Amino acid sequence: MRKLNLAALLLLSCQPIMIGRPGESSDGASGSAAVGSATNGGSSTDGSPSGGAPASGTATGGAATARAATGGAASGGTATASASAAGSPEGLGGAGADAGAGAGGRGEAGATGETPRVLNERVQLVIYDPAMAPTLLSTTLGVEAPDLLAMRLVNEIESVTSGHVQYEVLPTKTSMDFPPTLDGFRYTPTSYQACLANAADCHAAAADYDAMQVELDLCNGVAANHPDQIWLLGAERFGFVGGQQLSCDVIEDGQTITKTLDVVSLDYHDGFSSVLASYQIFALGALQQVFGVPPANATAEAPDNAYGVFVQSRGRAHDAPASGCGDITFAPNTLQPNRFDDPKTLPSYCDTFLHYPRTEAPLTAAVPVGCSAWGCSEAGFRGYWFGHLPQAPWSDEQGRLNDFWRYLLSPSERLPPPPVSVTCSSSYEPGWCAHVTDKKQGECNFNEWATLNETTGYVEFRFEPKQLVSGVQLYDRACDEQVLTGHLEFSDGSDPIAFDALETEGKVPTSMTFEPKLLSGLRVVIDDSTGPNPGFGEVTVASTAP
Repeated sequence: MRKLNLAALLLLSCQPIMIGRPGESSDGASGSAAVGSATNGGSSTDGSPSGGAPASGTATGGAATARAATGGAASGGTATASASAAGSPEGLGGAGADAGAGAGGRGEAGATGETPRVLNERVQLVIYDPAMAPTLLSTTLGVEAPDLLAMRLVNEIESVTSGHVQYEVLPTKTSMDFPPTLDGFRYTPTSYQACLANAADCHAAAADYDAMQVELDLCNGVAANHPDQIWLLGAERFGFVGGQQLSCDVIEDGQTITKTLDVVSLDYHDGFSSVLASYQIFALGALQQVFGVPPANATAEAPDNAYGVFVQSRGRAHDAPASGCGDITFAPNTLQPNRFDDPKTLPSYCDTFLHYPRTEAPLTAAVPVGCSAWGCSEAGFRGYWFGHLPQAPWSDEQGRLNDFWRYLLSPSERLPPPPVSVTCSSSYEPGWCAHVTDKKQGECNFNEWATLNETTGYVEFRFEPKQLVSGVQLYDRACDEQVLTGHLEFSDGSDPIAFDALETEGKVPTSMTFEPKLLSGLRVVIDDSTGPNPGFGEVTVASTAP
């Protein structure tokens, strides 16, 4: 195991794996990763030749999306993945979400002139649910099946973020063994029952993530299915620890690259409440990588640590004039840990984060808040907390993103940005977003960026430090899809600039010039298109350092 020095996160190292070149057939030569299988009986198929027949896929125990050829026919697929519990009263989309809306709700996109943004995340579920004859551990504990708990988390995060975060759940990998530990120990049903009965009989060693990767063939799954995040579900005393990442060497476009993704440990021993608490612990850790650990009494007016202001609580800082949204232990209205049903009220400015970046000083907007804001339940509070995480565009004055969800979903976003960074709303194949600035265009499915089966999308440039930008040059893809209309958005709040249909062969650029603007960000948005996978062959930004 090796360490990522900046983030101090443990990584799992995997051998290089060949994957198919973008656009190649799923039944091509050996070395293609078009077909992936899952331990839980699920399978998925993606990638078919450009202009070819529709692709299809089926999955059990998860959800699969089958992708058709870029420039070709529409995609098709079926999935059997139950989310029957998503509407449970204790869910994120219940009391907490309703209370947030009642308190003013998150600002609509039109309020800032921004196009609604969607963060698409592909999640690989990895479940340890050991056999405890005659049944499984989850049944013995009296909780829902772990895959159903994960689907509740998926559906309810989508709900509480009003669709800002959208998940695709890949076929589930399941083990009916206990996970191995670093010292070679593995529980048996008898020894685990003894541990639950008496903590002195528990084993203290951490889980062996390298061994789990090998047992469940996770890196081959990364190559075949292209997940963005792994959710590792298990029970208490399994040795799962936070801050884990999986790092797999894969081959894309003839080059070996290292893909790193978070391994999020979710504890199902207490059902949905413990799963949700586990995800909040992960979220807090991810944000602390970016913002650091703030003092207990953060200054609500200080702009240099928005995270510290967000997690402010009177429970940790008794002298603070008001709470933010609280943290894993303290709700905004209580001085006692883990009292999510406390009816008393205390001043809180948490709702200011619904309209982030704030236009008013938080303390001037603080209002009395009690547990009725989230239904007086633990899951309701955690939903309230996630529902208030900022999801605004662009960056603050310190260059930190105003959209905290991007830090949760992508470890690369938590690294210091390069002078110019480029992200895309979605990509048909991993790595395709980089093709938008590779100075190559004019060949269908090669050196191009395309959305993942979406008719609209965007490319976003971030500049660190700010840059003077005076023009943009756009090339369409060379495939059948054509960008019909779109517009440019600017981080300085100036009026968007529209553009019409791009030349469809990707050879003649559409150029737009304007008065120089000092920008921290620029977004090129596709508003209308033909075909299932529009995109750009190239985007060139004319800029001069200030």
